[in-house]
Amino acid sequence: MRLVNKSVFLFCVLALAFTACRKPEPGIVPDNDEPMVKKYLVKTYYSNPDQPEKIIEWDEGFQRIERIVTKPETPYEVAYNFEYFGNDSLRVVLSLPEQSFLWIIGFSNFTCHLDNGRIATVDYYRYDTFQYTEEYSYDEKGRLISIINNGEQPHGVIYEWDGDNVCESRDFYPGNTIHEYHDFCNHIDPEYTMPFVLFNGWTAQYGDGYLTKPLWKNWRSWDGICKHEVDEDGYVTLSYFINMEGDTLPHTHYVYSK
Repeated sequence: MRLVNKSVFLFCVLALAFTACRKPEPGIVPDNDEPMVKKYLVKTYYSNPDQPEKIIEWDEGFQRIERIVTKPETPYEVAYNFEYFGNDSLRVVLSLPEQSFLWIIGFSNFTCHLDNGRIATVDYYRYDTFQYTEEYSYDEKGRLISIINNGEQPHGVIYEWDGDNVCESRDFYPGNTIHEYHDFCNHIDPEYTMPFVLFNGWTAQYGDGYLTKPLWKNWRSWDGICKHEVDEDGYVTLSYFINMEGDTLPHTHYVYSK
């Protein structure tokens, strides 16, 4: 009888150990948990990987972005070069190719002042002329809740959060909703591991104005019509649509490094 009890006890222990050590299902990231493998976005493209939409160059340890180029090697290229001053601040300078179809209509460079690794304020310049300052505010969980220009006519954007994801963005004044976001899944948004929310200079290139926007941990549906594929670690690698005929229409491919 003792041998039987010991055998049963040993079996139960092994079963519990196996259950505790069992890996989650591939491509699924548990709720309220960090990705098991941390990856960093390095390129996006539509259909041809040799014609990228965006290239992100990181330092060796993926702690800092050194350069971002949008639509490289085309007349629509914009390069953003990052320069760091210790842990206190960083400067980003925009440049266009000699034969460019674009023009810079907002700022040509900006300096981010950091506080404990987070952006506190950003000073924007058009070449050597100061333009304005924006203030970044955070909640008690360290989530970005507003970016406000406190000039003569204050304006900016306010973010509402649902857990690790922004569920709504609003104008600072008069408070109108800009976007709402729904239908989050357990897959990782491509820009989740970006260090900062940054604007792109309001060139004639992009409509939403963001250069980097780590405002979501999880991928979200675009009105229920945008589908996606993921890799073995749960990171979105492709977003696509399906038309009325059932054809798959690729939208954006995402390439990572780690």
